[in-house]
Amino acid sequence: MFEVRSANTPSAHLADLGVSIADRLPDTDNRAAVVADDAIRLTDAIRLTLGSCVCPVSQLITMTREPPSSYEAWQGDPMNTGADRWGVPDTMFGGPIPDEFAAAIARVALLSALVESKLHGLLSTVGTDPQSTWAGRPAGAVLDELDQIARAGIPARRSAPPKLIHALRAEVAAARTDAHTRNELLHAVWPLPLVDGGVGWKPLPPNQRENPAAWTRSVTGEFKPLIIRLVNHVSTIETLRARVEELPRNQNPPTQ
Repeated sequence: MFEVRSANTPSAHLADLGVSIADRLPDTDNRAAVVADDAIRLTDAIRLTLGSCVCPVSQLITMTREPPSSYEAWQGDPMNTGADRWGVPDTMFGGPIPDEFAAAIARVALLSALVESKLHGLLSTVGTDPQSTWAGRPAGAVLDELDQIARAGIPARRSAPPKLIHALRAEVAAARTDAHTRNELLHAVWPLPLVDGGVGWKPLPPNQRENPAAWTRSVTGEFKPLIIRLVNHVSTIETLRARVEELPRNQNPPTQ
């Protein structure tokens, strides 16, 4: 039988219809004419059940007995209480995704991308390659190159002060640690998506498994501290780049 998916909809009124619109729909584009009578009767039944319902016939006709299986099926359907406005079913993560969790993980993603962009710019300043050379390379490769340059004393610039070199090495190490934390959060599956007390599960490659049989481990959401650190990374990297740009370039830097 045809179902109306609402927690407030008793089945008694609809059972009286004695029709199954979904079963009677032919494979044609002119479905409105075929089921117009049933749609009108169904609308009346819903109004009796819900008290007041403004429901276009086009929405009634396109309902099916199976839950929508695609984003288009959920999108923009104010009658559907089973998904959020982005098309994510409420039951997909054990319940509706809390707005606070979505906002937190979105900030981690946005800030991480910005930090990577700033690191690419810093590398073009402390090194000899233009930024286009490293564009699109993984953050880990950029951090490795920055670390090598720092350990060599920033040879592309003349008279780099030890404090600046130390600050560069410290930022590279801190950014690497937070890049790992970022990956843990963004690549985990979250059956309990909460900012405080949430738990996710992260698949592990073989070289990260303490026990060969344990190929996943739990991840806890420490979003706020990471977000603050990512904001600080952006500021620190910009400061480091400005300080390096004040140093004259070495016209004949030694090869690494």
